[in-house]
Amino acid sequence: MKLTAKLALIQLRENRRRSVLTLLGIVLSVAMITAVFGFVASGRGAIYDLIIGQGNYHVAYEGITPEDAEILGSNKAFESHYTETDEEGVLTLFCRLAKPTAEATEQAAEIAKAAKVLDSGGIYMNRELMMMEGYLPDTYTGMLVPIAAVLFIIIIFASVIVVSNAFRVSAGERTKQFGILKSVGATSKQIRSTVINEGWLLAIAGIPVGILVGLGVEAIGCVIANYCLAPLNTFGGIAIKMSFQAPWWVIVFAALLAFVTIFLSAYLPARKAAKIPAIDAIRGSGEVKLKAKKVRTAGAVRKIFGVEGELAQKSMKRSRRSYRATVIALSSSVILFLVGTSLGQSVKVSVNMIYPNIEATAMAQISASTSTDMEGNIVKLVKLTDAATARTLTEKFRQFDPTSSIKMLGENSGNSVFTVEAKNIFTPMSYENLTKDDDLAVDDYIITFKYIILDDAFYESVCKQAGVQTGENILLNQVLDRVDGKRALFSPCRSDINAIEVTGKNDDNSVFTETVPIGGQLTELPPELLLLTSPYSVCVVTPNKSMTSVQWLVNVEDSAGFAEYAQATLKNTLKVEQTGLYSYNASDIKAMLAAQNGLANLIMIFVYGFIAMLTLIGLTNVISTISTNIRLRKREFAVLESMGMTEKGIKRMISYESLICGLRSLFFGLVLGLAASYFIYNRITDVLLFPYSFPYVPVIAAVIVVFLVTFITMRFSAMRVSKGNIIEGIRQSE
Repeated sequence: MKLTAKLALIQLRENRRRSVLTLLGIVLSVAMITAVFGFVASGRGAIYDLIIGQGNYHVAYEGITPEDAEILGSNKAFESHYTETDEEGVLTLFCRLAKPTAEATEQAAEIAKAAKVLDSGGIYMNRELMMMEGYLPDTYTGMLVPIAAVLFIIIIFASVIVVSNAFRVSAGERTKQFGILKSVGATSKQIRSTVINEGWLLAIAGIPVGILVGLGVEAIGCVIANYCLAPLNTFGGIAIKMSFQAPWWVIVFAALLAFVTIFLSAYLPARKAAKIPAIDAIRGSGEVKLKAKKVRTAGAVRKIFGVEGELAQKSMKRSRRSYRATVIALSSSVILFLVGTSLGQSVKVSVNMIYPNIEATAMAQISASTSTDMEGNIVKLVKLTDAATARTLTEKFRQFDPTSSIKMLGENSGNSVFTVEAKNIFTPMSYENLTKDDDLAVDDYIITFKYIILDDAFYESVCKQAGVQTGENILLNQVLDRVDGKRALFSPCRSDINAIEVTGKNDDNSVFTETVPIGGQLTELPPELLLLTSPYSVCVVTPNKSMTSVQWLVNVEDSAGFAEYAQATLKNTLKVEQTGLYSYNASDIKAMLAAQNGLANLIMIFVYGFIAMLTLIGLTNVISTISTNIRLRKREFAVLESMGMTEKGIKRMISYESLICGLRSLFFGLVLGLAASYFIYNRITDVLLFPYSFPYVPVIAAVIVVFLVTFITMRFSAMRVSKGNIIEGIRQSE
């Protein structure tokens, strides 16, 4: 072993605590890199297995004869084949090519032509499988890799900060030692090699452990993922399963990245240490620059915190780099924590927005539409669902479980579309918000009009809430939309509306106008009705009207059983000859929400797990930096004690340093973290609208943790330093 390597090993043994913390940071970094790319491999494997499960073929011949299928299937150009016959008796031959290319469809046609199969049916390619096997541009991997790349950049950034700071502190602590070595003939290259060898030794010890930890995290993550995906598989009738995969490229890639990261982290402090002149190094004038003119403190500091506070502030100004590293590490942890919690909360809210606050476990619906030409003229009329049929279906649904709660909501927007002029009913503010991004002239803005029909019990409760008699029409005057860039509930229509002029079309395409009287308005809607309103339509609740679409929201224990029962009931009630006129279906909301919540929980688990590991990396940096900085000031504390400062005074001084360090970290961390969380919110609300929720709990948690970490670490390190002898401390002999 070279002399420089021996010196590095001795240094690591003498500073076991710092070495362990640095090693822990390396292990966590390597583990995260391994886990992230391992999850990419597992995710890609899950997608591949799903595609294979849907069909293990490259090309397919649809509508082929059994004889031709046998001829093509035996062709040596295919490595395997199988056939399937659908309900209509159409035979399809599925084949895997022995040597597939991007032009697999043309390749299959040439094979059929060479085999003298004249009618090979419709030929199509399994593009998903071809992409996964690398014969076409892989959009699935292209989706996963950018996410992994972003996470990888964050990991490398955090790792470089942690590891480079550890080596910087190590080099700074040994400045005097380097000066002595230089004075007896050591070259700058040997000094640099000593620090870099510390990195190699830690890498050799930490990288294998980190890879094993990362593979363990991946294995546990796959188990959690499969648990969270189980409801989605059940609801969707698919089979997405994450299987543990540890391809060689993941291990090699993680190891190489770790070596590069550690080398860069060690090289910069090593180069700086090698450049310090021997005399300056022996004097110890490295990290701390004593320039009295620049070391000034505010007068209020001494008045509030005493002499100890003033000394603490001067010490922090002299050692800016050491405390800057601590502030950066703490701020980064706070930022990542706030971003992670914000992302997790946004995902959770987004998933719950499909049926927000609605007490329903299942749903059934009918939809009937009228065919029109390009000019809006009616081409084909569809029989609307009358109120009697809707009530009959409601009662039949109730027979499944008499204790169930059922709400019927129907719509009637006319044979083509009922319309109203927005300027006649909207408030000036709402009309401006409606038309500001549209090219239409303000006076020409037309919006749709909808009749809303409810079941008797629901209608009576709405009449009672609006303060009107049953039988009257009620304007639903509340919508959820973005106003001035923010999502808000507001009333778009004027409060003095007594009637609305509605335009529509008769069966013969003639235009008619009718006046709809308004008995009252509802400005605070139940969640079920809020789903029906929008800023681009006017909705009026009315009794006994036929409907173009109906939906039933049902709160029943056996939601899966009801969905199956409702599907059969709709088909039997609408009769076979009418099913072509309607689209109808029933769905299990409980299963759907369980699947979506499982997916949301999976995302949140990975987000919080990622943030937790990054925070651990940051904390190892913080603890290592603070404890080493305190230990390097052993001589300073000894001098202060020799001049009469008590142990209590030193503790006050350190407490003030903890306070300032924590406040600075929180200032940058909270400001940048909240800005980042709001940025994420804005990006998500470009698609889904929901109100911004200030993260009070994460902010309070971050404040408490930052102060606890800085205070406990500084006080604990100072207690260890203060136990030493004053004379030995002044001599800097440890």
